Amino acid sequence: MKKSIVQNFEIYSSNPPNRKNYFFIVGHNEEVRKFLSSIDIKEKNIVITSCCFSIPKKIIKKKNIFLCNPVKEWGRISFYDGCPYGFKFFITDAELNLYNSKYNLKNSDIEKIKFAYYKY
Repeated sequence: MKKSIVQNFEIYSSNPPNRKNYFFIVGHNEEVRKFLSSIDIKEKNIVITSCCFSIPKKIIKKKNIFLCNPVKEWGRISFYDGCPYGFKFFITDAELNLYNSKYNLKNSDIEKIKFAYYKY
């Protein structure tokens, strides 16, 4: 994975972009939407950890989008102090599920993402 900072976002993308073909983004809903609207994402699969928002149409048509499940009453995602789980950041259910899926080595990367996130 290649790390870069664009518009105050830490971006972790496949390097080269066609190698694994995943683009992960974590952030607040409106900031993520604006960011996704403003850049050209080379990867085919976009994994978004954010509260509910409208996904730019230019992305929906060309990409596989994976979102974490929001709490239905609020449209927000739940997150927790990551320290008890060994992380130094707040972590969501989807991220915990994705991390824990690594122990099932029989699954491919995309199967692990589908386990932790839902396909839009």
